[in-house]
Amino acid sequence: MPSAITIRLLLDEMDRLGREAEAENALLAERTLQGAISPAPRTDPAAGQDGRPLFLVDGFPRNDENRRQFEAMAGHGAEFVLFFDCPHALMTERLLSRGEGRSDDTPERIALRLQTFEKDTRPVLSHFEELGRLRVVRSDRPREDVYRDAEEALVGEGW
Repeated sequence: MPSAITIRLLLDEMDRLGREAEAENALLAERTLQGAISPAPRTDPAAGQDGRPLFLVDGFPRNDENRRQFEAMAGHGAEFVLFFDCPHALMTERLLSRGEGRSDDTPERIALRLQTFEKDTRPVLSHFEELGRLRVVRSDRPREDVYRDAEEALVGEGW
């Protein structure tokens, strides 16, 4: 499920590419509206500054192709994945009430995005769970509790 940060990064990147990438941008926008996952080259993690790669794991990897690309680029798998688990009904409610006026925040589009998540992303989470690298934070609780548990998970991983 793309977050507001992920979408903002996508839009910023679309602006940067300008007119010469107009056709590609239209395709990416259409894929987003359809609830589809962006092609792997569009979801590349950030490059490292100190010789070690740094990665933004905000909605990445979203499918097995993204995961394999990540591992090839990094030379290893993710040390851990922090997943904010939210029941679909609550996620839908939150997306519909956030008031950003996004064209893909309709019940139909949200349902499609959640289907894509279950089909493409849930298996990636299962992969990391099997490796003992998945850290789950239930996000159907008060913000303070979610923050505390996320902080504990990050600190527990040495961040």
